[in-house]
Amino acid sequence: MTIFKPDKPFKTYDEQLSLLKERGLIITNDDYARHALQTYSYYDLINGNLDKLLVSKHPIHFQEETSIELLVRIRSIEDRIKSVFLSQILMIEKNFKTVLSYHIADQFGVNSGIDGYLTKTNYPHSSSKKGIVKKTLKQLIDVRDGNTKIIQGLPIKHYRKNHNHIPPWILIDELSFGQTYYWFNSLKFEDEILVSKKMLSLKSSKVSDADYTELFKDAMTCLRQFRNFFAHNSVLSQMQCSQQLKLQKIKKILNDDIVIQNTETIFKNRNNLFACFLCVMLLSNDSDQLNIFLLGLEQTISSLSNEVEAEFIIYDIFKLPINSVTRAEHFVKKYNPTWPSPYQSSRR
Repeated sequence: MTIFKPDKPFKTYDEQLSLLKERGLIITNDDYARHALQTYSYYDLINGNLDKLLVSKHPIHFQEETSIELLVRIRSIEDRIKSVFLSQILMIEKNFKTVLSYHIADQFGVNSGIDGYLTKTNYPHSSSKKGIVKKTLKQLIDVRDGNTKIIQGLPIKHYRKNHNHIPPWILIDELSFGQTYYWFNSLKFEDEILVSKKMLSLKSSKVSDADYTELFKDAMTCLRQFRNFFAHNSVLSQMQCSQQLKLQKIKKILNDDIVIQNTETIFKNRNNLFACFLCVMLLSNDSDQLNIFLLGLEQTISSLSNEVEAEFIIYDIFKLPINSVTRAEHFVKKYNPTWPSPYQSSRR
């Protein structure tokens, strides 16, 4: 009989501490370090955002003066950034559902039955969209009829029992972010344009209808993927969405705006946390919600002890400029001048 021998065997907290010390991590207080491992786990602290802190990866060995306290600060900042971004993305998701369901009701009515807003004639017949329209309408009809494995909310049950239709704004609350996006993506091009213009906070005469729709789709794809990353506790510094934003087109639209100035290095992949930040700016349509996001981001950055540490953790590790709030304030003032003045933070 072959005896199983794991290549990553279980280690007690004391064994983990010994291993970290062997790898050059400064630990002056074993009780504090043990508490950190119990709170965050070895994997979350060590196997995440460490590229900038290592002399070598195989075997792992830390740079001089790297301490357990620094690892905890990095992890704490990571959790706060995830929470701030996820909260705002959920607001954008809610706004998207509101805008899309309003458009559906306005254009196609509220009848969820025969000849209603779920009728094929309301959607494109092109070969490029035939598959997605068929799949999306089937999903929507299943949700309407309660043929899903997910427990549905009280509003749709109430409408199903007490009314002769289920309006779009009730149906859409039962959909995931992805299902909502596919409903949008099943619309005719002229409908996509109207929804995209409602969603994008960027108002510019330089943006064509096709560019509006393309920019909106790219931004939504980015936010949908980052939403899942945040919700599933992925490593922040390693997060990259599959859809790369078209930076040159955005630069042209923003006319080398301060929002994207000097970002060539951090934005070289066009799909990292700064890309997510830019998508949040493009799709945030409520000044109060955006100000809460900016306040949370500024407080997170300001919680670090000094600008050198902030530059290292926020910029070098997580690829987000430490002046991101200033960039956002400039964006709001320029492209949404009718909004109240954005949150004014105290700068270092």
